[in-house]
Amino acid sequence: MKSLLPYFCSPMEDLVMPTGCKAADCEAADFETDLSLGQSLFGHAQLGDKRRTARLVQIFDLMRRHLGGTLPDKLASPADLRAFYRLCDADDVTHEAFIGAMRQHTFSQIEAEASPILFLHDASN
Repeated sequence: MKSLLPYFCSPMEDLVMPTGCKAADCEAADFETDLSLGQSLFGHAQLGDKRRTARLVQIFDLMRRHLGGTLPDKLASPADLRAFYRLCDADDVTHEAFIGAMRQHTFSQIEAEASPILFLHDASN
């Protein structure tokens, strides 16, 4: 089983967001809708218990407000940090479940788009 920690711990300062700004310079509010990004991406994730899914949504939304830094920086509340570690340690919270939820969200966004979509892929190492 692959760990989910790299998704939350990877440096994101150089990531360019859809608006064209660098992730480190963007405000989380720039991407807010009626439904949080965490809910959109992971609200349907199958993690064996609806409380785990709710926790994943909550943790994701907290972490995206602090794109750089360490996990304790992202999750200032010790209870949230412990909950995140427990979530990652749960047997039903797998790489496949995590990626599957994002894949499902991506495919639904693609299907809803009427105009052509350009996919870019960098296969270099």
